[in-house]
Amino acid sequence: MKFGKTKTLLPLEIKNGAKYLIELLANITIPEIIMENVVDDCVDFGKVLSGQRKTVYVRLINEKEIDCEWTLSIKSDITGDKKKEPCKFELLPTSGVIASGNKQIVSITFSPAYEKEYNHKFTININ
Repeated sequence: MKFGKTKTLLPLEIKNGAKYLIELLANITIPEIIMENVVDDCVDFGKVLSGQRKTVYVRLINEKEIDCEWTLSIKSDITGDKKKEPCKFELLPTSGVIASGNKQIVSITFSPAYEKEYNHKFTININ
């Protein structure tokens, strides 16, 4: 079925009785989050001094007719350096429920330990 408002007629016959047509209405949709302050699915922190912290805020928006439950799953993106090091990015909160038509602010903090290019992927799972 296509997304959006749909309707169908359901014939209902009562044995030895009247016939009715019941109209069934539905709005078919899926949860979806729109992210503000994000360009091409990227958050650019610009220049950040080693040992310093920088926080960027991203607004999650639910424009759908249903509540949207989300959780964060973290995966490192390999940048040529195969050493495992602690994640230099922190997102808060890491999950939530955004009611229909509402917004939620997520803070992303970056604190580099030394000079190099950092790149991490954060996946948001939507239920």
